[in-house]
Amino acid sequence: MTLAKRQAGVVTMPITEMVLMTAAHVRAATRLKAPDALVVASATLSGCGAIVGNDIDFKVINDFPPLGPVGVGGRTLPMPQYIHFDDYQDASPSPVSIPRRRS
Repeated sequence: MTLAKRQAGVVTMPITEMVLMTAAHVRAATRLKAPDALVVASATLSGCGAIVGNDIDFKVINDFPPLGPVGVGGRTLPMPQYIHFDDYQDASPSPVSIPRRRS
């Protein structure tokens, strides 16, 4: 059983020549590592609006202009927004007070 069949909302896509070319463009412009550039390229080409994770390196795509022109039609593609988990977590969680039982 593949991951896509086990997880709702997970979509897999083949690594096509277009994905590789787009990943090379992303990597050259952002200096992301090749596997990260493949994630961004795949998300961009499939029309994803966001990438959610906990890898600070991906934040660079939030400042990156739309990709263009890409492919045969010379389309300009919007980059997905990166949502970083740690930005939504309290830096110092408040202590939990547990009442003691009286004996």
